[in-house]
Amino acid sequence: MRNPGVGAFTGAVVTTLCVLVLTGCKADNTTPCGDQTCRSGFSCDTIHDVCVVPAQLEVCVGEADGSECAINGTYGYVCDQEVCLPSECGDGILDVHSGEQCDDGNHIDDDACPNNCTLNCGDGTVNPGEECDGNDLDGETCGTRGFDTGQLTCELNCTFDESQCAVDCGNGTVHSTEGCDDDNTTSGDGCSDTCDVEGGWECQGEPSVCTTIPYNALSGGGAHVCALRSDDTTLCWGFNSHGQLGDGTQQSQFVPTEMNGLPGIVAISAGGYHTCAILSDGTLWCWGSNAYGQLGDGTTTDSLTPVQVADLTGVTSVSAGGGHTCAVKSDGTAWCWGKNFHGQLGNLTTTGEDVPNPDPVQVDSMSGASIIKVGAEHTCVIKSDATVWCWGWNNQGQVGDNSISPAETSPRQVVNLPTAVDIDLGFGHTCALRSNGEVLCWGWNLAGQLGNGSSVSFSQTPVLADVTNATAIVSGFAHSCAVLSNGTAWCWGWNWYGQLGNSTTTGEFDANPDPVQVNNMTDAVLVSTKGEYTCATRVDGTVWCWGRNVVGQLGNENGLNSSVPVAVAIR
Repeated sequence: MRNPGVGAFTGAVVTTLCVLVLTGCKADNTTPCGDQTCRSGFSCDTIHDVCVVPAQLEVCVGEADGSECAINGTYGYVCDQEVCLPSECGDGILDVHSGEQCDDGNHIDDDACPNNCTLNCGDGTVNPGEECDGNDLDGETCGTRGFDTGQLTCELNCTFDESQCAVDCGNGTVHSTEGCDDDNTTSGDGCSDTCDVEGGWECQGEPSVCTTIPYNALSGGGAHVCALRSDDTTLCWGFNSHGQLGDGTQQSQFVPTEMNGLPGIVAISAGGYHTCAILSDGTLWCWGSNAYGQLGDGTTTDSLTPVQVADLTGVTSVSAGGGHTCAVKSDGTAWCWGKNFHGQLGNLTTTGEDVPNPDPVQVDSMSGASIIKVGAEHTCVIKSDATVWCWGWNNQGQVGDNSISPAETSPRQVVNLPTAVDIDLGFGHTCALRSNGEVLCWGWNLAGQLGNGSSVSFSQTPVLADVTNATAIVSGFAHSCAVLSNGTAWCWGWNWYGQLGNSTTTGEFDANPDPVQVNNMTDAVLVSTKGEYTCATRVDGTVWCWGRNVVGQLGNENGLNSSVPVAVAIR
């Protein structure tokens, strides 16, 4: 009687089956060796159900599957679950000692690796799995592979070498290696002389038709400008002393530079030395100077990158001023923070000239607010019923309630102005646009910025500016501008730096109370500024600026003042 599992094979047979074959190696060829005992000198590998010599169980301990292993110095084996087993073609493990040149884990003969695991690359004939072989290119040329000229060759590994193939840039056909091809080799038209799309442009079709990526929103601050493009990028240029450009530096930029790390901007406002933006989720973020707490993050620390305004969501309108910021929420309430020396926060208080107010406070008795704008130190709102209300500094009548005072700490309705559709605030004056195209202005008028032909130093009630059919307005430091329905732009007020755009400049203290037409501007859409310059968007989506340019606020690279519009550099 034999013990359970005692083998019935002779030593020679077991050696042949277990060491060389190792599949189906069982003690009696029918019963798994886990149920029988392998012949003396062999051990049972219960994982693979075969009999193996002990060395096969030792050399692969701790080795990864597919690692080469040797039995008594003989290769041709690979580790499989810590057992050294013979390799075979088609097992998916490349065994170079057995002469395999490939092994794709199958026995299919017409794929990249034949069923004998030997490549035929180098025999001069294209075989399955090869692109080419020697001079045999299988009928392919540079032309068939999408190029225009050149010599297609074959690499030693039987793949194509396209390095000598070339594309004719400028032939009007866009190759996969080209970003565009506008049928010429001229740069500066959106498609470069190497057929790459130039910055600030987008190209479509064959031949490529290139157009500048249009700006659809524009905001001019004291000496910097920010704009939103239709591709959801935000670019800023000009003065950057406090990081107000949002590019993470304090270096002024004379051409547009993309701001960092704030996707989803739907509205932007540039202030004196800071900038704020509303995101698509209704949150509000600000960056730049924070001496008065105008960033609204509860601190007075400047920030080179955007910080979120604390506890303020559902924001629908924002305006950044000289040292304060205000916003409207979706519930019609208005909130302000920052400098409050003249009551510009509208919460029935004033604070010391250098006292910060870094947390948003609700404007007193304000409901139904729709649009909010701020100037140097006063604030105005258009309500849902189109009435206009202002508060803050009122030394020149800029609040518009027919009074003069150092501080109006709560909203006052502007008199003689039944309704308005837009409003903009300068340093000490205010202008409003009515639905019938009329423009009315009030406040400081030393430079003629009210636009009614008068040299009176101020007006504490609205006066009608001498323009008609206006569609957009802006109030700068001491000048004002309007876009008319025919696309022309007109400006009036201070013109020492050429900010009126009519190819002239006037003395430092000269008034220009009559609107003049801006040169070469017949298709304007929007105008914007808070400083001593002016910028406008045109129908084609480009931006043009004029006036003071000492820190790059015109965006045209050269830093020179201009009394006529100059194109902002495309980036």
